[in-house]
Amino acid sequence: MPGDANILAAIPELPSIHLPRRNVLDEIDRAPAVPLTLVTGFSGAGKSTAVAAWARGRPRVAWLSLDAADRNPEVFWRSVVSMVGQRLDETLAKASAELSRPRTSFHGVAVALAHDLERVREPLDIVLDGIHVVDERVHRSLAVLVPRLPWSVRVVGTSRCGPSRALSALRSVNCLRVLDPSVLRFSITETRELLLLHDIVLSSQDLALLDESADGWVAGIGFAVRLLKKQSDPAVALRMFAEVDGTTARYFNEAVLCDIPAALRRFLRDTSVLEVLDTARCVALTGPAGASLLENAVNASLVATPPGDEEPPRHHRLLGAHLRNRLRTGDPERATRMHRKAGEACAAQADVDGAVMHYSAAGRDDLAFRTVIQYAVEWCGQGESEQLLRWAGLLERLERRWHPTHAVDLAIVLLLAGSDRAHTYLQAAEPFIDQLPQDSRVRFHVAASLLASQSGDIVQALAEAAAARASGAPMDHPLFKLFTLHLARMHVWRDDLAAAAAETARLRQNAQTTVERALYLGVEAWVQAVAGDLRQSSQDAATAAQIFEDMAGEPSSASADWMRAVGLVALERHDLARAEQFLIGSLDLTLGRRRTYSLTTLVALAQLANAAGEVDEAWRWWEKARGLLQHHETNVLRDLVGGLEIRFALSGGEVTRAAALLPTIAVDSRRAGLEARVALARGDSAAARTALVRMPHRTPRERLLASMFELRTWSLEGGESVAGRLTALVRSASVDGWVRPFHEEMPELQVLLPDALDDQLPSDYRKALQRVVSGSERDSGAAVDPPHVYEELSRRELKVLDLLASDLNQGEIARRLFVSINTVKTQIRSIHRKLGVSSREEAVRVARHLRLL
Repeated sequence: MPGDANILAAIPELPSIHLPRRNVLDEIDRAPAVPLTLVTGFSGAGKSTAVAAWARGRPRVAWLSLDAADRNPEVFWRSVVSMVGQRLDETLAKASAELSRPRTSFHGVAVALAHDLERVREPLDIVLDGIHVVDERVHRSLAVLVPRLPWSVRVVGTSRCGPSRALSALRSVNCLRVLDPSVLRFSITETRELLLLHDIVLSSQDLALLDESADGWVAGIGFAVRLLKKQSDPAVALRMFAEVDGTTARYFNEAVLCDIPAALRRFLRDTSVLEVLDTARCVALTGPAGASLLENAVNASLVATPPGDEEPPRHHRLLGAHLRNRLRTGDPERATRMHRKAGEACAAQADVDGAVMHYSAAGRDDLAFRTVIQYAVEWCGQGESEQLLRWAGLLERLERRWHPTHAVDLAIVLLLAGSDRAHTYLQAAEPFIDQLPQDSRVRFHVAASLLASQSGDIVQALAEAAAARASGAPMDHPLFKLFTLHLARMHVWRDDLAAAAAETARLRQNAQTTVERALYLGVEAWVQAVAGDLRQSSQDAATAAQIFEDMAGEPSSASADWMRAVGLVALERHDLARAEQFLIGSLDLTLGRRRTYSLTTLVALAQLANAAGEVDEAWRWWEKARGLLQHHETNVLRDLVGGLEIRFALSGGEVTRAAALLPTIAVDSRRAGLEARVALARGDSAAARTALVRMPHRTPRERLLASMFELRTWSLEGGESVAGRLTALVRSASVDGWVRPFHEEMPELQVLLPDALDDQLPSDYRKALQRVVSGSERDSGAAVDPPHVYEELSRRELKVLDLLASDLNQGEIARRLFVSINTVKTQIRSIHRKLGVSSREEAVRVARHLRLL
């Protein structure tokens, strides 16, 4: 019976202050039909205490505490047979007889003991405490005994190591169950309860600190209790504990490290600098033997193994700190070498955080900065601005040993992340520019050009770009490839599309990674969309979109170019819903970080609203674009916004106002097109012809507009075959799918357009033009909304509302619409407010009632 003095005599006493752990006892009790349960864990993990607490609730227990003497199989089996015989109060005749004979193996002893135990009808638990100390021959003979045990007999063992090879084989016949070391770790709740039993109360912050330092290690928590009782200030005690106080250090030296082979001890010392113990890093630090030594350390529970196989092992926190202390104080040069090797291993695995930490500890800040720059470009390509900002924060902490080159590199990382703090570091480095090595001078000019372009100072950006190239920028480096992308964008903003196309084509041909190819295709698609090569732009944007989708990431700033291209193409094809979706998505990814990108997208959104007949909305977008214009010093961008104002004035019939604004347009080629529009609006064919002479014909867009204005002028002059020329123009425009210009640029010829839509046109294109002619501003498949509701819900909100009726969650809706999840949440709140509902279900129900879905 539980509590019988004779039974309990061999079971160790529990500590005077003991915390019952029902969850651990239940784990030991689970699967009683399995004849061997092995409780494993680090030294001091509480294995013996847990099993002793469990054993005190069992009816009949034979407990054997093993020590070095039991390593001998002869001694071990005599002890087992004697202890079991005492608990059964009988002599185990067959086993005793087998032990009295000379032998070379103990297979027969195990079989004989199994025969003796067949007579046992009441439950018997045999506890072997410390099974890791015995000989491999004992493990082999135990593997013979366990499968032969009757249902009434069960063996429970404790071990610092995992099961030996012989015992592991028992798993295949369902005769072994191993309790993971994580079962014994104290939770933070259990730590708090144990402290309360010792009359110790800690704040939540101090308790969390203790939990982090102890890592659930039972003996460690006991050492912490002693320190807390000695020290009046818990913070002091916990700091001493985290730094490994003398008592804990002695325990590690005397109870852990002294009992393991020297090679394994050196392995633990050298790898103590590592945060995680994956095989590649261990081999990098300790040589080819590192893989097997790591396996030995894991099997001996000398390192912590997170549950499951998802994460690699790591050092026990306190033991790792102790080993690092010994390495740092005993052999500081070796500690530096280990950190240097660890930095190289982390960099090779793209673990930038780890590389920075180790290089810094090794005093090699230059390598830390080099590693961040190496990976920052790639992560920028994936739109990981938050990651870049975090790396920048790591580098900023190295300020104590700064060099101007570090300031330049940090500025580049911040620029790639879209942070305005970059200019601070460039200013710090500028006085030393003549003292910098050549590659650092090149990077300085690159950083200055990036900063100027992102803030809208295109003139300064191009000047710095010229200085960078004059200094010998190595254009095969990922950083300078990204820089060339910025150059391509700047050429677009300067209206030099040929130069922009040349830059992107060169980059695309030399792309070395999938991310690079997607980035280059995205920018090239945008350049083509601006130039009016709608078909090629669509193809390149689709390829870039597929690459980013395959990367399975959230929409990021890296996707902004191809999304803007899709939006521009959709706008020109008068697919207004699609245009809005992608232009807004692009804007969400760049607004507040890249002013020039935002400005050009805002202009496109103003054109979109105007095409939809939403005049007030168009002017609101235009006002936002003008608000960003103060950051720009290029005539092209100023003319872009100013030209839009003139076109809006013409759309509203304000010809005099439009004419008065013409002198504000600085670039003659752009002013020529606007003068032609004003002249045609006035019916002045002569002035229109004068302007047509100066209009450029470099791009498909420019050639199409020139042809349209020529036809309008010809019509004003009373020329013949206007309808035939219009039909030819429509056929030519159908190749790329142009629709919007026929809606906006040829008002007086709208009446002739239906006759130009012959059967030779692609059916989709003909339908799109027919919708323009009929005045329909929305896709033919869109529902006709009740006027009062339709006015309240914007097209974006209608699109979100449509997806709310699906099974998509908010994150999936954001990815579908290529916007941030915060934008989706804002739209949903607006929908709820406008429909007078408070939930998604209500919104869908009301929308169906109003026939919005």
